Formats: sequence, structure tokens, C-alpha cells
Amino acid sequence: MEYESREVIHRSIRFIESRLVDDINVSELAEQALFSRTHYQRLFRAMIGETVMEYVKKRRLQQAEWYLRETDDSVLDIALKFGYSSHEGFTRAFKSHFGVPPARYRKQYSLPGLCPILKEEIGMLSKELIQRITSEMNKLSEVLVPYQNEIKELAALIDKTAGKAGDAGKTALVAGAEIHSLAGRTADMIKFIKSELCANENSVYEITDKVYLLMRQLDDNAYQAYLLRYLSGVEMVRAGEPKDKFAEINQAFDRLINNQQANQEIITKLLGELNALIKSEIKKEASTVIESALATVKQTENEGIAIFEEAKALALTLGAQGNAYMSIANDIQTQVGAVRNTFSALDDYAKAIENDTFADRKPVDSAIAKLNFAAFHMNLNAFNAAIETARFEEIKTSKVAGQIMKYAGKLHGTISACIEGFNECVKLLNINASGKIPETFAEKFQKSIDDVLFQATMFGIQLEIEAERADLEGFKEIARKIGGIMAELREFGRGGDLMNAVNALERYYESLVKLTEECRREAEKNKEKGAPIEFITRGYRHLADRIKIVLEVSKTQIV
Repeated sequence: MEYESREVIHRSIRFIESRLVDDINVSELAEQALFSRTHYQRLFRAMIGETVMEYVKKRRLQQAEWYLRETDDSVLDIALKFGYSSHEGFTRAFKSHFGVPPARYRKQYSLPGLCPILKEEIGMLSKELIQRITSEMNKLSEVLVPYQNEIKELAALIDKTAGKAGDAGKTALVAGAEIHSLAGRTADMIKFIKSELCANENSVYEITDKVYLLMRQLDDNAYQAYLLRYLSGVEMVRAGEPKDKFAEINQAFDRLINNQQANQEIITKLLGELNALIKSEIKKEASTVIESALATVKQTENEGIAIFEEAKALALTLGAQGNAYMSIANDIQTQVGAVRNTFSALDDYAKAIENDTFADRKPVDSAIAKLNFAAFHMNLNAFNAAIETARFEEIKTSKVAGQIMKYAGKLHGTISACIEGFNECVKLLNINASGKIPETFAEKFQKSIDDVLFQATMFGIQLEIEAERADLEGFKEIARKIGGIMAELREFGRGGDLMNAVNALERYYESLVKLTEECRREAEKNKEKGAPIEFITRGYRHLADRIKIVLEVSKTQIV
């Protein structure tokens, strides 16, 4: 009976989603469901968490928000399209839901993604330093050009291998498309180096910001290459591709990651040299910068809420087939929370500056770090949404997958805006800029835990999705256990006492080894559905090996 009621409500939601621009009558919906009006409304609220018309109003406003961002339709036309009889009524409802009137929302959306920062012309570079920078950047370009070619060759190899697999390789082609995108981003980095870092008119301040930006781009590129290595591997295993071809792809990914590490060493060295040249304090109008960053973050939060609701609505319309999409939607909601926390931290920092009180940078640093994590979460959500589109081949799934992909890019842009704006304020207060290289063992150990958390999160999200796809309780239970030990490591391993962090990592390692073996045995029992999960366990085993090395080093450093 419960299942039948759920299916009735899912059908009702599908009908509502198809009629958002038309009149919707609760009595008609109840009649279609073969329920009384009272019983239907009670059942709808119990399952969805809001009344029928509250749901309809929310979905209409979210659709209206999309039209404001993506079309040139007037505010009045959009209001009339979604059932509002006047501009004023629509404006009140929109402001109540999104926090700003529709006209202002559209204006904010049309602004560039990065916060505008006014720079002073100070400390122009000497000819000698320009020559040194140009020489180093030319070396970096010489490394990145063949690296870009390697990415293209890898994408072609994945396309070819997936193509041979026929229908089974359809989802693997999504991974190939992501590799092509990685090549495009690398090409953009090369252009940035030649046009910005080799420019003679750079000041000390400008060149420092640009090198920090390049450092972040290289970090992102390395993380994405590492991420795609395992995601592609999962899809290749699912496609049943030839073993020798997989080994070739794996080796190509290793070369990419090694090249990225070499590139980062060059930039780190250059960054240290440039930091030594910064002599004077950079004074900026901090409140203007922070307000720009806050506006960007708030807009990103609103967009994330709208996309979560779109993904959730899609999952509900898919019914029993929408479990994986509901998992994606729930994770999007979690990541929007990280955006909201960043807004709160920046707002507190701005108030401290305005009141001439001590502005503690640690909460903002922490919030931006978590936002960075959220952006990579969103990359995973975009990838898996594309996989679901490949599975269902529906127009609606394609639209939502596109929105999630676009939002992932928006998050990375928001991070850049926050880092640029926040560092500007930090310099105003004469605090060291972010990007400090770990020096002490405690700092290096903390960086190791951050890396472990990043990789464990990446594997954990994919394990949860694959467990839903396999729809086997054994895999789901293991995924929950692995999520639990990671939550403990995040709670006790970051910050605070070094010994507590070491002990937390050691507990995580011991539990991970046991659960990985349990997962491997479960995958062997369910060979057809367990192949992708067995591949993920290999990633966990490699992670466990790296943790073991970190723990062994810690024993020699801590007396």
C-alpha cells in the first residue's frame, strides 16, 4: 500500500512538472489520484514535506529564476507565464524566495563571476626580474604543451576503447569527454602564462596574484586528472574493455599526474622568489572587495538551491529509477551548505573590519577550504548526472545534468572570487597571504590528512553511487561504514593536537583495511554488478598503502 501511494504521488509530480505554466487545480490532481481532496493533500504533504500549492509555487519561482538568467524575456512576461497576474505580486513572491527582487537578481547575474578588485600601480618589476620570470614561464610552457598533447592522446584512446565496447561503453564516453575538457583547460593555462605572466607591465603585486592563480589552476588540474583516472577506470571496467588497453590508459594517467607535480615544483620555486620582493603593504578598500565577494557567494548559493530543487524534482518524477539522482540531489544540497557557510564567514570578517576589531582569518580560510572540497564534490555530481543521462536518454535528465555541470564551474569561479577578494583584505591588514607552503612536520602531516580526506571523499561518493546502481544492500552497508570512519577522521584528524591527529589516522587506516577487504569479497560474490566496485576497492588499497607510509614517517618524527 505504501509503495502504491508513493507511485501515485510520483505520477502526480510528473503531471505537475509538465503543467507548471498552466492552471493547476488540487481537486483535479486528487481526482486523478482516485483520492479525496483531503486525503490526497495529507498524503502529498507527508511524502514531499510541503503542501501541493507550496510545491507548485516553489517550482514555478525556480523556473522563473532560470528564465531571468537565461532569456531576455521581460520580468512581466515571465510573471504572467508562471501564473502571476501582476509585476508587483511576482516581485513580492520572488523576493520572499530568493532574497532580492527579480530585476536586481537579473542584474547581479549579468555581472562577471569574479569580484572586481581595484589594484594600485606599485613596485614595477625590474628588467632583470622580468627576464627571470619570462625564462621560468617559457620553461613551464615547454612542459605544458606536450602535457596537453598527452591528454588529447589519452582522450582519443578512451574514446576508441569505449567505442569498441558498443552500448556497454556509452557511459565511458562521458569520461572521455571530461578528458577533452581537461585538455582545453590546460590550453587556457598556456595562454594565461604567455599573455599575463610574461607581460612587461606587471607590478610585484600583480605578478604575485597571477602566480597564486596559476598555482591554483595547476592544483585543480592535478586533482581533476587524478579524479578522472579512477572515474574512467570504473566506467572502463563496467564496459568490459580489454585488459591491455586499460593498462595503457592507467600508465598515461600516471604520466599526467607526475608531470603536474613537476610543474607545481617550478611554480612553488617562483612563488617563493616573488614573495621575497614584496616590500610594502598593499592597501585596498576592503569593504568594497568583501561586499563584491559576498554578492558573488550569495548568488552562487541561490543558484545551488534552485539546482537542488530541480534535481530533486527530477528524481521524484523518475520514481524508483531516480534513486541515484536523489543521492546526487542530496549531495548538492550538502555542498550548497558549504557555500552558505562561506557567506557567513566572509560576512563576519567584513563586520570585524567595519568595526575596527580583530578580524580572524581562520574561519574564512576554513570555509574556503571546505568550499573547495564542495566544488570537487560538484564535479563528481556533474559526472554522475551525465552518466544517468546516458542511462535514461531523457530530455529532462540532460537539462538538469547540464545545469549541474554549469554550477560546478560556477563554484570554481566563486572560489577564485573569494580567494582573490579575501587575500586583498588580508594584505590590507598586513597578514601573510594564503598559499603558505607547509614547513614543519605538523603542517606537512596536516596536508597529508587533507589529501587523504580528498581522495577518501572521492572514492566514497563513487562507492555510494555504484552501490545504488547495483542496488545490493551489502554494498550499501559497506558504503555507510566507510562514510562513518571518514567522518571520524575529519572530526579528530584536522587541527588541534598532532598526536590526536596521528592516532585518528591510524584508526582510520586499520578500519579502512578491514572494510576494503570486506568490499572486495562482496564484489567477488556479485561479479557482474561488483566489477566497478571492485575497481574502487583498488583505489582504497592504494590509499591505505600511502597512509601506511605517512604513519611510518610520523613514528620517526614524534618522540
